[in-house]
Amino acid sequence: MPSRRHSSIRSTALGAPTDWKPKGPLCDVRFPGVGPATTIYLGRYSADGISIGYNGSAMASKEAIHEAAPVARLRMAPRPDGAWLAWTLAPLEDAPGALRVARMTPSGEVALPPITVPSCSTPVAESLAAEQVDGDLVVAVVETNTRGKDRIVLRRLDAEGTLTWMTTLFLGGKVEGSLSMLAQRGRGLLIAWAERASSSSASQLRAVRLGCAEGFAAATPVCETEDVIPQ
Repeated sequence: MPSRRHSSIRSTALGAPTDWKPKGPLCDVRFPGVGPATTIYLGRYSADGISIGYNGSAMASKEAIHEAAPVARLRMAPRPDGAWLAWTLAPLEDAPGALRVARMTPSGEVALPPITVPSCSTPVAESLAAEQVDGDLVVAVVETNTRGKDRIVLRRLDAEGTLTWMTTLFLGGKVEGSLSMLAQRGRGLLIAWAERASSSSASQLRAVRLGCAEGFAAATPVCETEDVIPQ
């Protein structure tokens, strides 16, 4: 029997220098410039890494997601009928950072238009992690409160983008770099991060497993009060 070929959707955020001017008419510009990345395109590739473009182009989607603020982190999580897309926006002088999500079809079309996920505190744009659980999207991000304390907030959204579950990990130090998260079938979520208790101490690698029974079917999600995880 002939082998079945698989393909995957990949995404990228592109930007262009603010002083760049096109030469000639604009038809379908794809300019991988060096300015802030504010536009997200999706590309689809076969298992051999060959691009499967829309109408023969290099990109799968005829739609693009345009943002006013630079895209700081971009994550994808596969679904049986496409993929979840999650990204953070870098803060600007007149706007705080934000966490955004969208759901895409296998062809790269938008199934759920971009929405902003409400935050309890200021999100750290570079910390984003995302995973798919039973078709839903789970996103994890570090948020910093008004006292400068870090905490990790995990949120679960259904196919319509409705927030159905949320839990908070309160930390004793500052998170360094991005979070790492893995969804394990029937065993919940494993999340890991590097944490530094003080500027004079070495960073430590920490990890927590969240089982499916630990709140995935909890009541209406709310921002939790502070409680430090034991060291």
